[in-house]
Amino acid sequence: VRTVAGPDQVTTDLPPQVEVTIDRHAASGATLVHFVNGSGHQDRSYFDPIPMFGHVIAVRAVAPVTRITLGSTGSDVPFVQEGGYVRFSLARLDQLELAILHAQE
Repeated sequence: VRTVAGPDQVTTDLPPQVEVTIDRHAASGATLVHFVNGSGHQDRSYFDPIPMFGHVIAVRAVAPVTRITLGSTGSDVPFVQEGGYVRFSLARLDQLELAILHAQE
């Protein structure tokens, strides 16, 4: 797949119980990174997910990023942009989170 699709669009040290999806907001050009913590899901049972702290995410950048904000709090997240990727950390992930990577206009 990497031979055909190229480098990974996202890499992270989050466990496999966390689903990470990426989308682009057409009007603003922002990259939307959705996190769903499925650690509470087991077969047909569902429990509160286990909170996760300090995991690192790297997203391939198609344009320079000027700011990253969290959907849950609206707060800014520090980031580093290098080697074609934007790297940032989630201080805490409970059940859901959205990271909005604002593109340079």
